Order: sequence, then structure tokens, then C-alpha cells
Amino acid sequence: MIKKQLNRFRKLSIKNRLKTYKSNKWIRSGLLWGAFMYLSTVIFFPLFNGEKITMSAIWIGIPLWVIGGLAFGYTLMNNTINKTDESKENLENE
Repeated sequence: MIKKQLNRFRKLSIKNRLKTYKSNKWIRSGLLWGAFMYLSTVIFFPLFNGEKITMSAIWIGIPLWVIGGLAFGYTLMNNTINKTDESKENLENE
């Protein structure tokens, strides 16, 4: 078990991770997710529940969901990179 863990770190490639983060895929996916969540929580759900949509909720929701969306996109991309690295390693070990 320890030998497998050591082999993971020997094959660790930082260059591949940096290339992925230099692309804007995580930003785009995070902003799209944030926009969807903003529209659903600030606009659609209050409309369906018959509540008033206030200007303060609209203005507070914009930076909140932009930051939340970017955090989501960053962690999603990080998780995707880790899974692809593990699957490549498993194929090499077989």
C-alpha cells in the first residue's frame, strides 16, 4: 500500500495541472452554474412562492453567486483533474 502511494507522487505532473487551470473552462462552468443558481434562488423560487422580489436580494445575490460559482468551478475542475490522474495511473499499473 505504501509503495503505491509513493508511486503516485513520483508520477505527479504539475505541468498538466497548470495547463488545465490556465484554460477558462473552470471559470466558464462556474459562472454558468452561479448564473443558474442566482436566477433560480433570487428570481424563480420567489415568483413561484408568491413572494416579492426585492432590489436588495437582487444586488446581494449577484456577488454572492459569482463568488460561489467560481468556487464551484474551481473545485469541480480540481476534482476532475484528480480523477483523470488516478485513472491514468490505474491504466499504467495494469
